[in-house]
This record gives sequence, structure tokens and C-alpha cells, in this order.
Amino acid sequence: MMIPDFKPYELCSLSNDELDALFVYIREKLCETAPGSSERERALKLLDAIRFELKRRIAKRFGWINPAS
Repeated sequence: MMIPDFKPYELCSLSNDELDALFVYIREKLCETAPGSSERERALKLLDAIRFELKRRIAKRFGWINPAS
């Protein structure tokens, strides 16, 4: 299984469609990983970073101040 190696700061350079496709790909591949493996942990961290990036984009679009909450 191959989880892409993105750093959280690299996600902001992706388009919305690319970010959505990456999210779907990782969610599909997540079921193929063994519980407790380093690959699964990396996938979960990347999903969390994608979720935060999506929240940041929504906050920016609507002018909200704190997307982290």
C-alpha cells in the first residue's frame, strides 16, 4: 500500500479537486493497512491535515477568524 508523502504545508498548493481526490484515495487505502502500523498512522495524520486544510479554506471563503476551532 502506498500512502503519498505530503507535508501539511504542501496541501495548500493543491486545488480543491486534488485535495478531494487525495482524501478519497487515502480513505480507500486506509482499510488495507494493518491496525497500529506506521503506514496507518501516517495515513491518519494526513487525513487530519486534509481536514484542517478544508476547514481553513472554508474559513477563508466566509471570512471566519479561527478555522482551528
